[in-house]
Amino acid sequence: MYGHIFAGMERFVSDTYGSKAWAKVVNEAGAGIEKYLILQEYPDSEVESLITTISGVAGKSSQDIQFELGQFMAEYFARTYKVFFKPSWDFYELLENVENTVHRELRLYNPGMTPPELSCSRVGSREVLIKYNSPRHMCAFARGLVQGFATHYGEEIEIVEDDCMLDGKKECLIKVKGGG
Repeated sequence: MYGHIFAGMERFVSDTYGSKAWAKVVNEAGAGIEKYLILQEYPDSEVESLITTISGVAGKSSQDIQFELGQFMAEYFARTYKVFFKPSWDFYELLENVENTVHRELRLYNPGMTPPELSCSRVGSREVLIKYNSPRHMCAFARGLVQGFATHYGEEIEIVEDDCMLDGKKECLIKVKGGG
């Protein structure tokens, strides 16, 4: 996994749990690296170890930490990768275009980058079905990103995950529906 996730994780931990919390997490996880380089690739197992450690420090489940991290990272991605987001897109158009525009461009410019595979289809004017597939099984992070982007766009949503890879399913089926 690329370092931008780790850098975002460091900011998330420091902002949420205090400036000294990141050093504690890195130390307890045995990561050996306190500053991650954004374009450097790191083992997926290191993300898992850090999330597990953060969850222990925070007293929350790993799934809750992934979700919160996803919410936090959405704003970072909106700023960092805004060149890939069309200003005319609304929240639902963003979701529909993540795989074919954003992820495709990321893979093109960073050949080693392996973002999850997403298939998004519009079910209604304010409803999208996302099929998420990744060997990392970070579906809670994906749901957090969706919630974070909804907040970024000022959209109130409901997220329901009907199928989950963590329950042995082939892929996660995440329904996103606008409220109000």
